[in-house]
Amino acid sequence: GDRVLQFASPSFDVYLEEVVPTLLAGASVVIRDEHSGSSAERLLHVVQREGVTLLQLPTAFFNELAHHLTRAPQPLPACLRAVVIGGERANHAACKRFRAAAPQVRLFNAYGPTEVTITATCHELGAQVPDEVPIGRPIGACRAYIVDKHGRPAPQGARGELVLGGPQVALGYLNRSDETQQRFVPDPIDASRGMVYRTGDLVRVDEDGHLVFEGRVDAQVKVRGFRIELGEVERALEAHPDVAEAVATVLASPAGEPTLVAFIVSHTAADPQRIRQALAATLPAHLVPARIGVVEALPRSSTGKLDRRALTWPSDTELPSTPVGNQPASELEASVLVLFREVLADPALGLDHSFFDRGGSSIRALRLVGRIEEALHAYPTVATLITHPSPRALARWMASAREAAAPNAELVPLNDGIEGP
Repeated sequence: GDRVLQFASPSFDVYLEEVVPTLLAGASVVIRDEHSGSSAERLLHVVQREGVTLLQLPTAFFNELAHHLTRAPQPLPACLRAVVIGGERANHAACKRFRAAAPQVRLFNAYGPTEVTITATCHELGAQVPDEVPIGRPIGACRAYIVDKHGRPAPQGARGELVLGGPQVALGYLNRSDETQQRFVPDPIDASRGMVYRTGDLVRVDEDGHLVFEGRVDAQVKVRGFRIELGEVERALEAHPDVAEAVATVLASPAGEPTLVAFIVSHTAADPQRIRQALAATLPAHLVPARIGVVEALPRSSTGKLDRRALTWPSDTELPSTPVGNQPASELEASVLVLFREVLADPALGLDHSFFDRGGSSIRALRLVGRIEEALHAYPTVATLITHPSPRALARWMASAREAAAPNAELVPLNDGIEGP
């Protein structure tokens, strides 16, 4: 009695998962028309018209559907009983929105690289959506291991690379023997079980024994000596209420310096500076993106996956306009403004321009902090600059710090409230 919508492109492996198991089970495949995936509203129309009972959606499209449900007056069609998502890390906020809008519909988060046909692990979400949505446990005859960087089984509870084994593992890459030898290796527990596939995905096991995806092995980058997990930055961004989707990457700034930047999709009037300040309250300074661009949608490949190679340095049109003040209100503001312009080599910078939106990087931030110490005898940190990024805001912080450092302000009663002998 089930009716499964054929949503994926025929060139994508998920197409086989939509069609073949459905027909083997005696259920019906609803062939998509060219407009089925053009919008969430159009998809729901097709579901209602065709009596679709099961949907398998790319994570990115599911995120759009979840957002649509929060603003659409009509509920999900009653015929729909289950939704499976996959292809990218599940978005906590989107899953939470969907669960609130459609508590009766079963929701599954599926995971499976193309090299391990097709879904390797799966997790059904309950009523409460965890902060990190698991990818679940292996299904069928699939085997899953977590290994360290040397390919050895990782200690229990440790994070490591996910390795998958079983009859569905591919034989290798056509005419790419070097990459085949690197990715397809003997089973780390029992070599007699054949070859396993090193996915390059970082995972850990949560307290309930479910696998949790934490990013890519190759998504760990270094910027000016600091090791950065891009997934950690993205999760922090998506935890902000104004952020629907986020991606972090390292790009060359206009000055040619490798710089951590982020792009966000927001369904509100998101203020990148406020988001950056929120990140600075929870993350080390080197994990706070120097620039955050607001875009209508993240670049996607034909299969709906994020296309990181299409990300370029955020343009000024990807940033909200910053109100620019006129004349400095004090000598301190004027001095700070001069130092900002000097470090950034930007004579047009105004009192309310953000240091980072005008090309500031962590190296230049250190340079500016040093110049302020030397010229003005004040002691902000890079984190201070992140939370007070304009000349006016930083000058006000410095003025407050000077007031707090008035005579006796640093005297601390060590035995206050303690009776002597």
